[in-house]
Amino acid sequence: MNQYLKQLAAQWIWTALFLSFVPWPSMAGSAGGVVVNGDTNLNPELSPPIAAQQGVAEIAAGVGHIVALKTDGTVIAWGYNANGQATVPDPARTGVKSVAAGPGHSLALKTDGTLVAWGRDEFGQTDVPESLKNKVQAGAAGYLHTVALTTNGMVVVWGDNSSRQTEVPETALNGITAIAAGWFHTLALTREGEVIAWGAGTNEVAYSIGGRDESQSVVPLAARSGVVAIAAGRDHSLALKTNGSVVVWGARFSRANPPYPPIPDLGNR
Repeated sequence: MNQYLKQLAAQWIWTALFLSFVPWPSMAGSAGGVVVNGDTNLNPELSPPIAAQQGVAEIAAGVGHIVALKTDGTVIAWGYNANGQATVPDPARTGVKSVAAGPGHSLALKTDGTLVAWGRDEFGQTDVPESLKNKVQAGAAGYLHTVALTTNGMVVVWGDNSSRQTEVPETALNGITAIAAGWFHTLALTREGEVIAWGAGTNEVAYSIGGRDESQSVVPLAARSGVVAIAAGRDHSLALKTNGSVVVWGARFSRANPPYPPIPDLGNR
C-alpha cells in the first residue's frame, strides 16, 4: 500500500502544484535525494540544494517552495521565500518526523508532538495554539489556514475562516486518524474509514470560479466508507480505498477537456 501511495503521489504531484495556475516542475525522490523535473527557469531557486540531494525521507511542495525532511530529522527548505516560508526556524531544524507545506507557509512536526509553523501569517495561520504543545500527531497546511490532528484524535484548525474551513464539525472532534487541507477546505478521515469535509464547496458554502461549481467538500457516497488515506488539492479532494481504488471529487474546468490527468492504472498495489 505504501508503494501504491508513492507512485500515486509521483504521478499526481502536478495536480497539487496546479494550484498556482503555472506549470511548476514536479518532484520525485531518487536514492534518497530530491529531483525536480521540468522547467526550473520559472523559479531557479527550486533547484535542490546539495543538502537535499541525498538522505531525504520526505518532501512537501508549496506553490514555489519545497520543504524536505532528512533521515536524521533535520529540515531544509528552498524556493520562493517572500513570506519566509523557505526560511526554516531554529525549532524546526532538528528532531522532526514529518513536514507539510501550503502555498505560503510551512509546517514541521517534531518527535515530541510539537508543531512548528512559519511563513505567511496575516490570518494567524502560523500561530500554533499553545494548548497543542506536545499533543500533535499530524499537520496540514491550506492556503491561509492550518490543520492539526491531536494525539487523542481531535482536529483543530486555525487561520482564515472565509469559507468556514476552520469550523470543525462535531464528527471531527474525536476518532480521527488523518487530515488534509485544500486551499479553502479541510478533510478528516475517521477510524471507521469515512471522509468528513468542510469549508469551500459544501452545500452551505458554495461558490463558483470561472463558471464552474465547486463541490470539493461534498463527500460522495464512495468516500463515506472503506477509505484508508486522504489528500486535497486546491479545489479537489481524493480518497484511497482499501481495495486500491481512488475516489476524486471537486472542481473541474471542463468535463470535455479536464485539466486533471486520468487516474493512473497502477494495478492491485
